[in-house]
Amino acid sequence: MLKFRNRTEAGQLLAALLSRHSYPDATVAAIPNGGVPVAIPLALHLDAPLKLCFAAKIPHPRLPIIGLGAVSLGRTLCNHDYLTKLSVSLADFRQSARHANHILLRRVRNLAPSHGKPERNGAATAIPNRASTIILVDDGLATGYTALAAINQLAACQPQHVIVAAPVCSRYAIATLKRAPIPVTLVVLQYDTALSFLVDDHYAEFPALSDKETSRLYRQQNPYDNDPHR
Repeated sequence: MLKFRNRTEAGQLLAALLSRHSYPDATVAAIPNGGVPVAIPLALHLDAPLKLCFAAKIPHPRLPIIGLGAVSLGRTLCNHDYLTKLSVSLADFRQSARHANHILLRRVRNLAPSHGKPERNGAATAIPNRASTIILVDDGLATGYTALAAINQLAACQPQHVIVAAPVCSRYAIATLKRAPIPVTLVVLQYDTALSFLVDDHYAEFPALSDKETSRLYRQQNPYDNDPHR
């Protein structure tokens, strides 16, 4: 199993893979927080603007490393398959979803303060309408629901081409992304077919990133824009 040193190294390797093709008008959209340090070297390597696309995992109430779905601005996705398999009640799911939505809105305030009141379409002001290519980046795809929630937002922008790029991806996530509302191309460095899949198993260093640290990384290394939503 390929193990990345950290998110930055994974982003550099992902950039090398994507650079085999030409994306002259691409916009890189990172899912914060973990997707940002992966996306930064990718955006720099491709000479592409870096934006943020907000979505967040809904954690299992007792095993938060497991996702039960995802929230985006104005929408909740439920992984009914996991709710059944893990015997999670709808009441517990709704409570976890409210908590995830609270985290998401806090993240918007901390990372894009000039955005003001979040719109229901969280990507509309970040990504140009009918963009040629959007490269959506996260640090890994476990169930795929967070990426799916982000794609639902991007669909409103009517992009010509969406690439979902991640260092590692589970087979479960591949099936999830087939339900995306628009066609997407999946680009990953490593597919993991194991029944038990955790993104952090594929990194030597995988620290939790605070909003403050994510904002610092973005504003320090993104050469294009001090406002990810402008």
